[in-house]
Amino acid sequence: MMRRLFSQLFLGIVFLSSPLFAQQKFFEKVNKELDQLKLKAMDAYLPTASEIDNFWKAVATPAQLKFLKTSNRAFRDLASHPSYTWKKNVPQQGNLLWIYGIKQEKIPHFSFRGGKETKTYRDKTTQVRILVRQENDGWKILKWETSCSFCNGKGVCKECGGTGMTKPKKCWSCQGTGKRKRYTKAGVQEVKCFVCKGTGKTKPYKCWSCQKTKGKCSMCKGKGWKNILNKFEEVYSTIPSVSSKNYFDLSTPKNAAQTILAIESQVKKRTVEKIGEFFKAVQAFAQKYFAQELIDSCKEKGKNRPFRLPGSSKDAKIKDVQKQGNRAIVLVEEYASVGGKTRSYTQAYFFLYTDGKWKWDNSGYLCWSCKGKGVCRYCHGKGKNCWSCKKNPGKCSTCQGTGFRMKRK
Repeated sequence: MMRRLFSQLFLGIVFLSSPLFAQQKFFEKVNKELDQLKLKAMDAYLPTASEIDNFWKAVATPAQLKFLKTSNRAFRDLASHPSYTWKKNVPQQGNLLWIYGIKQEKIPHFSFRGGKETKTYRDKTTQVRILVRQENDGWKILKWETSCSFCNGKGVCKECGGTGMTKPKKCWSCQGTGKRKRYTKAGVQEVKCFVCKGTGKTKPYKCWSCQKTKGKCSMCKGKGWKNILNKFEEVYSTIPSVSSKNYFDLSTPKNAAQTILAIESQVKKRTVEKIGEFFKAVQAFAQKYFAQELIDSCKEKGKNRPFRLPGSSKDAKIKDVQKQGNRAIVLVEEYASVGGKTRSYTQAYFFLYTDGKWKWDNSGYLCWSCKGKGVCRYCHGKGKNCWSCKKNPGKCSTCQGTGFRMKRK
């Protein structure tokens, strides 16, 4: 008992005798460097404006090139710029210390009303705690956790409040009165509600959210905290090599589509190379701040964690070419990995003949409503007294008769 008190007293002297300002700086420093790594990850997965010019300027129309840059910038605008505030220290046994703080950020939210895009921000506060150990070369991180966003760090199911049963609510049939009106030949009579049996409230039932955890939060299993260090395991996985194709011919729509697919392979190779650089930066960050046993654990788990390449390893195939005047549509069968399985889908590339070349003008997918036929699926193109195609009789109301859903309107 005396030994335990002495160790806690010694630990308090080691950490709390130094200025709290230094502990706050450490908390803010590691979190800010982690956010910089997140921005570096965005640079790896999303090409910059200059890279988009290098890849697509020679094959895309000005309108399509502008769309590629705009959509890419919209994803970059989703990045928030948080601020961190240190709150307290909680000494633990074995020369360990929990450092608590909060993360405040403004999350961007996009809404579309009246054909205009509006960007607003909402405030979000997250609790953060880091378990550190003092070593010869500074503090080393053993655990890094954030408060569970599902239960706000409380650890109990937010649907039932931890009881495991839903709370009785006002009966939807009688609106809480417990009685219903029954119309007979003799007149209107009040009878007991057959749904709530006259109580005016619905019967409680087992909570759907915490059936397995029994009142505890199903996301954090009742802990109230989520470990973020498991995300570092992937940076120690092996990245496979990716080859790219060199092909450039805009003389026909089919050759132009082959050119697009070749450039997409080059973009994929560039992405994989940037991801490799990002992984090295994360490994350097871990070597600087993580305890050695944590690094060894991430390396061991990373070996058994396969790295998922963006897109699919299967090559796309050109299915059909539809040419009309100075415009053409090329249907391409592409592949994507969904849930560990490779699935095919049809993508349409739209080309415009200008300055003696077939330039990429837009892209889209087959309309889910008419399956690419362009006719109304309810009246089968007849257009007579059909509620679905009143504005464009006989045409699909989803794609306006084009048969495709365009990425750029």
